[in-house]
Amino acid sequence: MKFKITLTEFLTRREQLIPGKAIIQIISAKKGAGKTALGTKIVNELKVRGFRTAIIKHAYHRIDVHGKDSERYKKAGAETIVLMSEDEIGFFTKRNIEVESIIQMLPIKENIVIVEGFKRIKGYPKIIVLENPSELKGLVNVMKNCMAIVCKYPCELPENITCKKYTFSDIEQLVDDIVNYSINKILADLPGTDCGLCGYSSCKDFTYAMLKGEKNLVDCPVKLSVDIKVNGKRIYLTPYPKRVLTSILKGYLTTLKGVPEIINDVDIHIRFSEK
Repeated sequence: MKFKITLTEFLTRREQLIPGKAIIQIISAKKGAGKTALGTKIVNELKVRGFRTAIIKHAYHRIDVHGKDSERYKKAGAETIVLMSEDEIGFFTKRNIEVESIIQMLPIKENIVIVEGFKRIKGYPKIIVLENPSELKGLVNVMKNCMAIVCKYPCELPENITCKKYTFSDIEQLVDDIVNYSINKILADLPGTDCGLCGYSSCKDFTYAMLKGEKNLVDCPVKLSVDIKVNGKRIYLTPYPKRVLTSILKGYLTTLKGVPEIINDVDIHIRFSEK
């Protein structure tokens, strides 16, 4: 897949475009340090706690479908191939695609997103996986975003390292850190008014519902942006009418063909009479 911007820029802009996502990276100085092994344990522990996750993983090698019918279509010259089974979808393309289109094509419902690799991405908390403490020298530039270091012998790490240190067995403590970060990240994207209009007693309870996949940011009545003009005059709505109008529209739109599964923005213009 070719992008008009780098994948690093795509990931960085994605969180900015879609608030309500907690993105945590798992990185290492080299291949084979145990990133995937650690990542699968983290995902499993999050699932046990009722939290849903999405994974974005860097692939070192070309993504192949060798010997399959899809490879025959690729060789024949197909620019885009979509593989669909009863419960999975695969997407391959060689075209240049705008970032906004990528986000629409790859809707990520989960609000905890774990990114394995891409250590040059800046700004996101990082879990650093080390096979040997000496490998830390090659990761000096990412230390300010360090959430935790995971290695076989944390006691051998330099004393001046201030981020948390864990072994590969300390999954529960590490996941505690991930959950705490995710709650604080998403809480910062909410109004923080604890109004109760969403049906939850506090924004924090609503955040837990988001992390469990029960709610999403667009379900916050106060956060909801509704702009109505009648004959050019702006009509202001309080949170409850906003929520009622949005629920009716979403219910109607979901019955229509071609409407994306995730609805982030709707523009409607109705003219009742000719001028």
